Amino acid sequence: MINSGSYVKRCASCLNKSSFSLPSISKKLIYLDQMVVSEIAKVLNPSDRANSRVDPYWLEVFEKLDHLVKLQLIVCPQSFTHQEESLVAGDRYKPFRRIYQLLSHGVSFYDSSTIQRFQTHHALLKWLGESENKNLATNDVTNENIDKWQSRMLIDVDLAGDRVEEYARQIREDRQRVITGFRDICEFWKTQKHKTFTNFYEDERSAYGVNIIREYERSVQQVAEIELGVRPMDIGVFMSANSVLMTQLHRDLERRGVGENEQFKKTTEFLYSDELKEIPYLKISAMMFASLARQFSVGGRTKSLSQGMMNDINVIASLAPYCDVMFMDNECKTIVSQNQSKVGLSLKARLFSQNKKQGFIDYLDEIENNADHKHLELVKKVYGEDWGKPYLEIFQHEF
Repeated sequence: MINSGSYVKRCASCLNKSSFSLPSISKKLIYLDQMVVSEIAKVLNPSDRANSRVDPYWLEVFEKLDHLVKLQLIVCPQSFTHQEESLVAGDRYKPFRRIYQLLSHGVSFYDSSTIQRFQTHHALLKWLGESENKNLATNDVTNENIDKWQSRMLIDVDLAGDRVEEYARQIREDRQRVITGFRDICEFWKTQKHKTFTNFYEDERSAYGVNIIREYERSVQQVAEIELGVRPMDIGVFMSANSVLMTQLHRDLERRGVGENEQFKKTTEFLYSDELKEIPYLKISAMMFASLARQFSVGGRTKSLSQGMMNDINVIASLAPYCDVMFMDNECKTIVSQNQSKVGLSLKARLFSQNKKQGFIDYLDEIENNADHKHLELVKKVYGEDWGKPYLEIFQHEF
């Protein structure tokens, strides 16, 4: 039995057991775009209709990723975007899910709104002048410690069950509302021909706090309507991301002696402050939207933003500060690479895309080549000689 920092061996004859400690390890965190997950699932699944058309490159990528995960050298956490993108993929939902579950081994990033809330909380403490305000670490935004030794077994329960179609329909409806709203924004950007990238960037940063306040005030109004019986009960009104965020900020202020009557005023001051504008999510998302806005304003882009682009921006803005590597869409990689220095960003994540496919393979090889020999020998001792073999038969074992 293998635990996060130790393992247990038991004699098959007398059943006597002994426990042995395991050394601390430090894994590389690699985030895979949903496209990578889907291509891997297709190339491994012989029953998938696209199996014969998939680039063999993705088979090589899977072999190296699964091998390195088993060697305890990397971890590829799953995200809510993986789940949502898989849910709307129809009959491919389960195959896609098996891939990101296997490579993540149960490690998951928190959802984007939670990460934004954590970052905003830290910004508030800094704004209040608290000296021990440290930046969020990777383990602060994941459901468990990424630098742990994995168990040999992965037990997973699919909470979606037989409600996959219902969830998929809800996701599609929510996305359509977002896309519809952004059509007007894209049309507005086209009229802003006089604005520079910097203008758009500052506009995006300034609008963030304002939008939080407006959405919160609207939710307060909706709650009042529900209590008066003029609006049907909707739990989503009470649990919206902005409502949860504002409640968190009010509680933070309450703990520091700010009275109830002053909490909203104080929170509003913070949401208009320069301190808020420095949170990583806002700087990255504002940078990406500013780049796209500039393209619309000069006529370089005419078609409204797709849901795929919206998802990519949300994922990159939320997760890039905590990843060692991100494999992303070609266009998103270009936007981030070309503009991060303009806004004072220096992301630690190395960026790869399909335009840099071989570079990703070389990077994965580099990880194993640089691994400590004693670590690799210990993996064999604890897990077995054949443990590092890629699980190419994953879709041949269905129960």
